[in-house]
Amino acid sequence: MKGSKRGIASLLVISSMLIQGCSGEDSFEADEAGQLKVMYVNEDNFSQLYGNSFNLKFPNIEIEVVEVSSLAGGGNADTAFHDLIEKENPDVILMSGVSQYSELVEKNTLLDLEPMLLEEDFKSADLLPASLQLLREKGDGKLYGISPYFSANALYYNKDLFDNYKIPIPTTSMTWPEVIELAKRFPTTGSEEERIYGFTMDENLSSLGFTIGDTTGYRYTDALGKQVTIQTDGWKQAFGMAVDAQKSGAFYFPGDLDYSQLNFDEYLDSDLFFSGKSAMTIKRTSYAGSMKVYETLGKKPVNWSWLTEPFDPANPDVSSSFALTEIYGIHANSANKKAAWQLVKHINGDTTAKLLSRSSNGNLMTRTQYNTSDEGILYDPFYTLQPRGQSMHMNTLSDFNRSIRQLAGKELQAVVSGSKNLDEAMTSIQNEGQLELDRTNKQLAEADKTK
Repeated sequence: MKGSKRGIASLLVISSMLIQGCSGEDSFEADEAGQLKVMYVNEDNFSQLYGNSFNLKFPNIEIEVVEVSSLAGGGNADTAFHDLIEKENPDVILMSGVSQYSELVEKNTLLDLEPMLLEEDFKSADLLPASLQLLREKGDGKLYGISPYFSANALYYNKDLFDNYKIPIPTTSMTWPEVIELAKRFPTTGSEEERIYGFTMDENLSSLGFTIGDTTGYRYTDALGKQVTIQTDGWKQAFGMAVDAQKSGAFYFPGDLDYSQLNFDEYLDSDLFFSGKSAMTIKRTSYAGSMKVYETLGKKPVNWSWLTEPFDPANPDVSSSFALTEIYGIHANSANKKAAWQLVKHINGDTTAKLLSRSSNGNLMTRTQYNTSDEGILYDPFYTLQPRGQSMHMNTLSDFNRSIRQLAGKELQAVVSGSKNLDEAMTSIQNEGQLELDRTNKQLAEADKTK
């Protein structure tokens, strides 16, 4: 029995040594010198948010920022992302979503960060479990990245408009049929310049149809991204609800506006919710931060609040829009793993979250205690959401995603005008969408051959 206890004790000591050896927690001193290359949007923002505070703790680490802002400008952003990593070989990699994260995991590009959660000063128990769950699911059970923020869609509503028209303010999340019926209670009369709408949504009519379908977990391609799967009863029901909403006159869709051609005032005027002309809208949680910025510029504030996005009755706690858009990982081939470990730990750490919470830009923090409800705006419901599994090929099919939404918008508008029935529109979306998907996959295959 005594020998057994000694054996257990030895195993515990060895396990502790392994954890410490992997983590690098006590193997990098505050005064050590080093160099790091980190991916971020731009150098100024990185310094303001993370770099300056990190250098207070590690003053002898020199940081070079590899700016990723260029990835947003045209072309295949996914290919450009991987090309940038190959060219610059950054120590700390910024991933804009779980698609990029999964691709790098598959390529064995990232270092396992699971030991970081065991470091006492990291306080991993305070991290949103859903964010870690999603990263482990996309990391084949391991954690190769950590995100300080998450976001989701929210149902924003204008409290003054509900009061003005004597319509009870919603207090709990709703299904899509409930949202549509609520929007229909607002008047549909008045000139285009003066009238209000029950509901507005970005882009064209198809955006509502696709969002309803996403809520229920429908996918418009198969798992391999080779076959379009629009012509189903589920998608027909989702698009039918969108058509019905548009026909009611209570819904407004601006169409495929080119926002780059609008000045700032024109951009704000195009947002009917911010202009006080829409009772409800669906936007990302970060939109709350945008409205605060608008108000500081002298624009009339909106008396708003929000609920979590409309839900699927079969899975009321599941969010189809839950996203991690700022995931940090360490390059497995980094020559500066110890310093990189400290930087990723700092970016996702408790102290940094506490500092940034004082000037929130509307993002929701994965360190849950720093998203306190204020001015009647409740954050707590968003922390109960569970992410729905996402298709990993969607990032590489970004051109197709845009095309099928434009195609569906045109076809559904034909149903609204009466020139087509819904079955005819669904057939066109299926067939023309398949041609577009084949074209996109062919282009991707040809691009791979040239590498």
